Amino acid sequence: MYDKPFAGPVFVRLLGARHPSAVSSLGHAADLLFDNWPRTDGPKYAEARRACLNCDGSDDSLAWTRHAFKEAAREAGILVEDSYFI
Repeated sequence: MYDKPFAGPVFVRLLGARHPSAVSSLGHAADLLFDNWPRTDGPKYAEARRACLNCDGSDDSLAWTRHAFKEAAREAGILVEDSYFI
Protein backbone atom coordinates (compact mmCIF):
# COMPACT_ATOMS: atom_id res chain seq x y z
CA MET A 1 0.00 0.00 0.00
CA TYR A 2 2.93 2.35 0.65
CA ASP A 3 3.58 2.66 -3.11
CA LYS A 4 -0.03 3.39 -4.04
CA PRO A 5 -0.04 6.07 -6.76
CA PHE A 6 -1.89 9.35 -6.51
CA ALA A 7 -4.35 10.25 -9.30
CA GLY A 8 -1.83 12.87 -10.44
CA PRO A 9 1.49 14.20 -9.22
CA VAL A 10 2.02 17.15 -6.91
CA PHE A 11 5.05 19.21 -7.97
CA VAL A 12 7.29 20.62 -5.26
CA ARG A 13 10.62 22.40 -5.30
CA LEU A 14 12.76 21.21 -2.43
CA LEU A 15 15.49 23.39 -0.98
CA GLY A 16 18.54 23.42 -3.18
CA ALA A 17 16.83 21.60 -6.06
CA ARG A 18 17.17 23.05 -9.55
CA HIS A 19 13.98 21.45 -10.83
CA PRO A 20 10.64 20.54 -9.28
CA SER A 21 10.05 17.01 -8.05
CA ALA A 22 6.90 15.13 -9.00
CA VAL A 23 5.41 13.47 -5.93
CA SER A 24 3.11 10.82 -7.35
CA SER A 25 2.60 8.26 -4.60
CA LEU A 26 1.73 7.84 -0.96
CA GLY A 27 5.21 6.49 -0.26
CA HIS A 28 7.01 9.42 -1.85
CA ALA A 29 4.81 11.92 -0.02
CA ALA A 30 5.38 10.17 3.31
CA ASP A 31 9.15 10.00 2.76
CA LEU A 32 9.29 13.75 2.15
CA LEU A 33 6.99 14.66 5.02
CA PHE A 34 8.76 12.49 7.57
CA ASP A 35 12.38 12.89 6.45
CA ASN A 36 12.93 15.99 4.29
CA TRP A 37 10.33 18.67 4.98
CA PRO A 38 11.52 22.29 5.19
CA ARG A 39 8.94 23.50 7.72
CA THR A 40 7.58 21.20 10.43
CA ASP A 41 5.59 23.63 12.55
CA GLY A 42 2.44 24.18 10.50
CA PRO A 43 -1.03 22.69 10.95
CA LYS A 44 -1.19 21.59 7.29
CA TYR A 45 2.08 19.71 7.75
CA ALA A 46 0.66 17.86 10.76
CA GLU A 47 -2.54 17.11 8.88
CA ALA A 48 -0.63 15.71 5.90
CA ARG A 49 1.43 13.43 8.15
CA ARG A 50 -1.75 12.12 9.77
CA ALA A 51 -3.29 11.57 6.33
CA CYS A 52 -0.28 9.50 5.24
CA LEU A 53 -0.37 7.42 8.42
CA ASN A 54 -4.12 6.83 8.18
CA CYS A 55 -4.39 6.25 4.42
CA ASP A 56 -6.08 2.91 3.75
CA GLY A 57 -5.21 2.81 0.04
CA SER A 58 -8.74 3.44 -1.24
CA ASP A 59 -9.28 6.02 -3.97
CA ASP A 60 -10.98 8.41 -1.54
CA SER A 61 -8.26 8.05 1.06
CA LEU A 62 -5.52 8.56 -1.53
CA ALA A 63 -7.31 11.63 -2.89
CA TRP A 64 -7.55 13.10 0.62
CA THR A 65 -3.88 12.33 1.31
CA ARG A 66 -2.83 13.97 -1.97
CA HIS A 67 -4.90 17.05 -1.12
CA ALA A 68 -3.42 17.23 2.39
CA PHE A 69 0.10 16.86 0.98
CA LYS A 70 -0.53 19.63 -1.56
CA GLU A 71 -1.81 21.97 1.16
CA ALA A 72 1.22 21.21 3.33
CA ALA A 73 3.48 22.01 0.37
CA ARG A 74 1.62 25.30 -0.15
CA GLU A 75 2.01 26.10 3.57
CA ALA A 76 5.77 25.38 3.37
CA GLY A 77 6.18 27.52 0.26
CA ILE A 78 7.46 24.66 -1.91
CA LEU A 79 4.38 23.96 -4.03
CA VAL A 80 4.87 24.48 -7.75
CA GLU A 81 1.51 25.35 -9.25
CA ASP A 82 0.31 23.35 -12.26
CA SER A 83 0.53 26.43 -14.50
CA TYR A 84 4.33 26.17 -14.20
CA PHE A 85 4.23 23.31 -16.72
CA ILE A 86 1.87 24.87 -19.27
